[in-house]
Amino acid sequence: MLILKKLLSQKKHNMSQSSLLIFFCTFFIWWLLHIVIERYFNLSPIILPKKVIQQKDNELKLRFNNTSNIYMRTSKSIDEDGEYRIQQKASLHYIKCIVSLVLVAIAISPFFNELPFESYKRLFIELDASAIQLPFVQAAAAIMLSWYLFETVMLSQYYKIQWSVILHHWLTSMAALLILLGYFTPAALVYGFFMVAMVFPVSFIVAFRTHFGVRFPNAVQKTHKAVSNYYVFLLILCLFFEGLLLWNGIQKGVHDALYIGAIILSCIAWCYDDLKLSKSLKEASTRNYKDLDFAELKQEHINSTF
Repeated sequence: MLILKKLLSQKKHNMSQSSLLIFFCTFFIWWLLHIVIERYFNLSPIILPKKVIQQKDNELKLRFNNTSNIYMRTSKSIDEDGEYRIQQKASLHYIKCIVSLVLVAIAISPFFNELPFESYKRLFIELDASAIQLPFVQAAAAIMLSWYLFETVMLSQYYKIQWSVILHHWLTSMAALLILLGYFTPAALVYGFFMVAMVFPVSFIVAFRTHFGVRFPNAVQKTHKAVSNYYVFLLILCLFFEGLLLWNGIQKGVHDALYIGAIILSCIAWCYDDLKLSKSLKEASTRNYKDLDFAELKQEHINSTF
């Protein structure tokens, strides 16, 4: 409540029409890409009874000593009782990869101006609050807000979402919304660059393994190890620059204790979910993807039914 009261006491800015347009247009684009990828590229997730998936994992343990439970770990429960499980939605990860690449392009766009470092100097060194209204900052915030709201809606339709993921997504959405409303939150921009924009290799390999890991098992496994280390490296860089940014703000007297506390708590919540993802990526790099073929398992289930 204190944080909310502090924010409401600050000078407010109306969200620009261009930011609103970007938000609604990109939300529609994510939905359209989701439809196109699943329907026209034949990448719709497969749904199977949980007992069929467990039987397949047990069979792999007996025949090949594969103890990774690869089918259970690459699927999600879609009902409270866990009777049915759905293959991870590759379409969402492909779209997330596109979102990240768009954000990277926006992040480097100031370097094509006459004064390439001026924008970042105002944001992170001078801590100029008016810099939050820069067009590329507002565009990035609008895209992040549209994506995380879209992903939250889509995940809630198909999976039982972990509370840490919900907290992560809502914190990121709230940070993006505050930027759009003109509140100076440079810490959110740092997190957005390192842990949203720069994670496109992670999103791609998670999507690629779902349908194509069986064709390129060795390549997927080696790439998984690389992106797992890359993700940890990004998290360390992010925390380092967040610390520098907070220290700079304290030195300049820009941030008060309430803002500092809010940023520290947000970083803890973000990092908790990011560390869980890092652990999941590390575990995924040990799986034998030549055994992962949901399409074949579905056909086996159909044949056994009739």
